[in-house]
Amino acid sequence: MPETMNPWESLRMRRFFPTLLIAVVSTTIVMAESAKTDMLEIHGRVLGPDGRPAAGVTISLIPLKEVAKPEILATSDTEGRYRLAVVKPSMGGPDGLDESWKQAKLVASVEGLGPDWIDIGKVPENGEWTPQLVKDDVPIEGAIADLGGQPLAGVTVTFQSLYATNDGSLDRFLADLKDNPFHFRERKLLPRSFWGTPPGVTPETKTDAQGRFRFTGIGRERLAMLKVKGPKLETLTIYALTRRDANLKALKHISAENREMMESGSKLPVIYPSRFHHLAAPSRPIVGTVRDKATKAPIPGMGVTIYSKDRESWAHVKTDQKGRYQVDGLPTAGRLRALAFPLEKEPDSPPYLKATRELTLDATAPEPVTIDFDLAKGILIQGRLTDAATGKPVRGTVTYLAFADNPFLKDVPEIGGDGPGVDTNADGSYTLVAIPGPGVLAGRADTDRFCAVRPEQFGRPADSEGCFDTAQMGLVSCDFFHHVVPVDPVKDAASMTVNIALDPGIVVRGSLVDQAGKPVEAATAYRLTALEFSEVLKDATFTATGLERSLPRPVWFFHPQRNLGRMVTLPGTDLGPLTVTLEPCGAFNGRIVDASGIPRPNVKVSASVEQKPVNWHHADTKTDSDGRFRITGLLTGLSYTLYAPAAQEINGLIVRPGEARDLGDIGPDTRASK
Repeated sequence: MPETMNPWESLRMRRFFPTLLIAVVSTTIVMAESAKTDMLEIHGRVLGPDGRPAAGVTISLIPLKEVAKPEILATSDTEGRYRLAVVKPSMGGPDGLDESWKQAKLVASVEGLGPDWIDIGKVPENGEWTPQLVKDDVPIEGAIADLGGQPLAGVTVTFQSLYATNDGSLDRFLADLKDNPFHFRERKLLPRSFWGTPPGVTPETKTDAQGRFRFTGIGRERLAMLKVKGPKLETLTIYALTRRDANLKALKHISAENREMMESGSKLPVIYPSRFHHLAAPSRPIVGTVRDKATKAPIPGMGVTIYSKDRESWAHVKTDQKGRYQVDGLPTAGRLRALAFPLEKEPDSPPYLKATRELTLDATAPEPVTIDFDLAKGILIQGRLTDAATGKPVRGTVTYLAFADNPFLKDVPEIGGDGPGVDTNADGSYTLVAIPGPGVLAGRADTDRFCAVRPEQFGRPADSEGCFDTAQMGLVSCDFFHHVVPVDPVKDAASMTVNIALDPGIVVRGSLVDQAGKPVEAATAYRLTALEFSEVLKDATFTATGLERSLPRPVWFFHPQRNLGRMVTLPGTDLGPLTVTLEPCGAFNGRIVDASGIPRPNVKVSASVEQKPVNWHHADTKTDSDGRFRITGLLTGLSYTLYAPAAQEINGLIVRPGEARDLGDIGPDTRASK
C-alpha cells in the first residue's frame, strides 16, 4: 500500500521555522554573555478573566514547526508577574533578515481557563506583554453519527487550530457570517489565530460508543477548527464556536450570491455551535497509477493530492514502488481536483512536470474510482534568489508560470493550476521544471521587505486591468510577487540557469499621533509593504518597506475604536522619520429606494476604496426598516464606491475629516457620482 504522508510536508506549504533557543526563567533572567545581543527579554503581569492578577500561569513557547511541543519559559508569581528571556537564532536566515521566527508564539495557560497568546514579533518594544485569560465554561461537545442517524464510535477528531477576535466577542463575526460565509477567517473578523493545539487542549480524541467527543481548555467566544476522520467516512474539516446560543441557521440557506461563490470553487464551511450533532457522510476509495507520459513506466515516490472543490475535504499520499496509490476519505460525489507531482527533486532524477485533473463524481459510479496520471518531462531550471543590494541569499519561493498563449501547452494540457512553486534553500538556491516557450519565473521572499513586480518585467504588455494571463494561475497582477524574470526555453533544452535578484527599495519609518499630539497605538495600517495589504501595528510606530524610487505609494491608517484615520502618500524618496496626525473619520448616510421611491429595508450596502492600484472592500451594512443606512470609518483622501443590489453604483465619493455626508435617496436611476 502507498505510504500516507502529511500533505504540508510534501507540498511544502509551510517551512520548518528555526527553533528559538530558550532560557527558562521566572523572576531572574538567565543568559550567556555572548548571547545578549540576540536575547529578547519579555515581562509582564498575567490577568484572569476578572482583570485581577493570576498566579501559577505558565508562559510557554510554541515554535513554528510541524510538530512542536510547548516549552515552559516562566510561571507567574503570586502577583501575576513573570519575566523570561528568549534567544534568537542568528536572526533566522543566511541574509540576517529572515524574520519568520517572529511568528513563534508565547502562550499563557493554566488549567480551568482559556489561554491567551501573542506572536513573539508582536511583543511591544519595551518587552511588556499583559496576557489575559478567559473563562473556559463553554466546552465543545459534539456527537457524530452516520447519515441514518446511527452513532459512530471510534471516529478520530483532531484539533487543528484556534481563532479569536480582538475584543473577545463573536458578535460581529456572527453578524457578518450570514452574508460572507466564505470569508469568515478574514483578519478583520478573526485576526488572532493559533495553528496547532494550545497547551491544555487535547490534540486528538476518539468518539465513544454513543459517538460523543469533548474538548476543553479553549475558552469562551472562540472558533475551533477540527478534522473528522474515520474508516469509510469522508474526512472533513468542521468548525465549532465556544458559544452555546449561536444561531447558525442562516448558513443553511444558499443565497444566489453564495451559490455563485460555490460554483467558482469556494467551499461553504461547516460551522456549529458548541453543542452539535455532525452527520458524517460515507466515502469511497480513489485509486490510480502515476506513469511516465512517454514510456508509460510507473513512477514511484510521486505525491498525489486530491481534494473536494465543494467541501473542506482532502487527502494526500505517495505512490508505491509500482507507481500505485490509494486515497481514502473523499466524498462519494461532487467536484474533485487531483494533482500528481514530484515530492523532492533527487539528484539525477528526471525533471517531471506536475499534472492536474478535474472531474465530477456521480454517487452511482462503481467503486473504486480510478484516476491515473501521465507525467511529462520538462526543462530543468536552477538558480538563486538573492537581495539585489547585498547579493545575499533570500528565503522565499520561486514559481514557474507559462503564459496562456504558450504554443507548447497543447503538449501538456494538464499543467494548469500546478501549485505555488518551490521553496528556496538556505543558500537561496532553487530547482524547478518548466516547459518550452514563453513564461516567467516569479520570486517572492518570505519576508515582505522588497519592491513589487513592475509590469515591464513580464516582457510583454499587460491587459487593460494591468494583469497577465498564465496557464497555472490565470490572471496575475504585479502585487503577487517581488520580481519576475521572463524565460523562453527552446524545445530541446535540457536545463537552464536563471537567477532572481530582489530590489529592497527604500525604507521609511514614522509614528502616529492624534490631533493633540499624543501617540495612537494599535492602528491598522494598509500598504506598508509591497504585497501584504494590511497589518495591526503593535505600537504607535510604523515602517514602510519596498518603496520604489520616484514611484509614490498611498498608505493609510485606521483606528476603529477611536474612529481616527488618515491617508498619506509616501513619495518614493529617502525621508527622515515621519509624524502622521490622524483625523476624525467621516461617514455616509443615505436611503435605498426602489424605482417608485419606496424605501427598501434589509438591503446590503457596500463601500469600497478605489485608490489605484488598489481596490479594497471597506465595509458592509444593511438598511433599516425605513431603508436607511450608515457607513462609518471613512478616511479623507480616499475615493469610495457605494453599491447596493438593484441600485445605481455611485463612484468617486469623498469625505472631509469628521464629516457625516448625506447621500440622500439612492435608487436604480441615481446618477453615478455625487
